[in-house]
Amino acid sequence: MAQQPTLHLEFAERTKTEVELRLWTDSSNDYTECVLKPEEIQEIINLAEQDYYVPLPGDRARLGGKLYTWLNREDHFARLLERFRGQSEPVVLAIDCAGKLAHLPWELLHDGADFLVQRRNPEVIPARWKKGAETDIVPQDRPLNLLFMATSPGDANELRFEHEESLILTATKKQPVNLVVEESGNLVELHGL
Repeated sequence: MAQQPTLHLEFAERTKTEVELRLWTDSSNDYTECVLKPEEIQEIINLAEQDYYVPLPGDRARLGGKLYTWLNREDHFARLLERFRGQSEPVVLAIDCAGKLAHLPWELLHDGADFLVQRRNPEVIPARWKKGAETDIVPQDRPLNLLFMATSPGDANELRFEHEESLILTATKKQPVNLVVEESGNLVELHGL
């Protein structure tokens, strides 16, 4: 079986004033690099927190375009993606979870024409990874714990909570799911869970 095509993205601290962005495909010893300043990193973090991690996100294509431009220094990223053109399998963009860049909305990467997750040839699927993570983790055979709180969209007059709950309970009846329905909660209370 062929290995999933993967493009790795890693950040390594060079000095207190420089961070190295490393991109590679096959070997972590054979990488393309560019140097970032902490203020550039902070700028992209601030932009994501201002335009994406808010109740009403801004223009996602604009934010994804800025993130793509920031990542594509000297066309390194675009050239590496070009290596995968014509492959039928999607390319996994494995993003190093170390540091404060893991939470950036990598799913929004936009090359000016399309979001990378929507485009073809190649389709790009961002995935966060932890370098040196344990690979011998044994999956646990236990039910999924799920909290369901029915909510109504802001523009809807009425949502049939009981009907929605019934549909979910029916659909998961034969599945290993522990479903708890919260009827009196609100988002502020649930945020602390």
